[in-house]
Amino acid sequence: GSIVRAKIRSMEDKSSQMLYPKGGKWGLFGMHTVPEPAKEIILTEGEFDAMAAYQATGVPAISLPNGANSLPVELLPSLER
Repeated sequence: GSIVRAKIRSMEDKSSQMLYPKGGKWGLFGMHTVPEPAKEIILTEGEFDAMAAYQATGVPAISLPNGANSLPVELLPSLER
């Protein structure tokens, strides 16, 4: 396989982060794991929260691209089915 996208974040400064490859776009983490017939999902603030929510509940979980203050308008259509 090949790397499609990687989010890299500093361990010292949480606000210091970048996407690889350069110029990549933010997306909803875990969206590719939501089955088509899903009637509900859990939307979380971070990637680890989404993984923990799914493990605890079995309900598909995704996370916002850049924390609680980020839901880019261009990602809204991906939440509509």
